[in-house]
Amino acid sequence: MHGRSNEEICERLHLSINTVKTYIRAAYAKMSVTTRSQAVRWGLEHGLGGTATTEGRG
Repeated sequence: MHGRSNEEICERLHLSINTVKTYIRAAYAKMSVTTRSQAVRWGLEHGLGGTATTEGRG
């Protein structure tokens, strides 16, 4: 989500920190990665780079 922290994701989506962490772990498992930077790289390699936007930030 546009480089947001887990806490920012919680606030934006009205979810608990544990829910966000669970979703992130599940996504990492599907990508076979263990870190956020590996997940970003995976996304870029699989065409999820798109163009950066600042929509909704601030």
